[in-house]
Amino acid sequence: MKNLLWLSVVVMMVFLNCGGEESNAPVINSVTADPSNVYPGEDVTLTCDAEDEDDDTITYDWSAEAGTLSATNLSSVVWTAPDDSGHFVMEVIVEDEEGLADTGDVTVTVDPNWVYGENLTPYGLSAGQYTNSYIGIIDAPTGATVDSLSVTVSVTFGAPQELTIRLISPENTPLILWNYGNYPGGTQSLTTDSFAGEEVNGAWRLEIYGGFGSTTGTLNYWTITIYWTV
Repeated sequence: MKNLLWLSVVVMMVFLNCGGEESNAPVINSVTADPSNVYPGEDVTLTCDAEDEDDDTITYDWSAEAGTLSATNLSSVVWTAPDDSGHFVMEVIVEDEEGLADTGDVTVTVDPNWVYGENLTPYGLSAGQYTNSYIGIIDAPTGATVDSLSVTVSVTFGAPQELTIRLISPENTPLILWNYGNYPGGTQSLTTDSFAGEEVNGAWRLEIYGGFGSTTGTLNYWTITIYWTV
């Protein structure tokens, strides 16, 4: 009877000791991104706050679906946003010495680095007269400057080759888009970096000179897409 009682005590002690030695997985308290909203090419600091109840050494393994990471094995790393806009998920796996792990993630929003404007109001065109149409750009961040831009112009005119069409920036810099003799008429698009370094926000002006003779027509609409840098 005493032997049986002693054996029971030993089994219980072994059971308790084994239970006390059971490993616990590390726990991720938070995964943060600072800032969480950026533009293409900007940097974000990613930080993982994790702990291990057993005081085991823990390792970190970061991954990103796009962009680049300054490192993958630290609790805090820097992620550089890609050229594309969208929502991007960064994941981190925290693992202890026993191979037990916890997983967390954080999402960063990359906003487009371009703005779009349009003026859909038709304007009459007459030979020998200037017609001006404006597009106001206000959505670029403060300090944004032009990298390049694309402009589309739609014109109906009896003698389109007689037109001279200029784009004038908010800083009053003029650029001839189509000179007298080379505008084919209809809807045409052009891309240029001639305004590089100038302010994006402000009033962009399209100026059309009607040439000579008695021809009339219409500026149907025009649009502008500006790619910027900060």
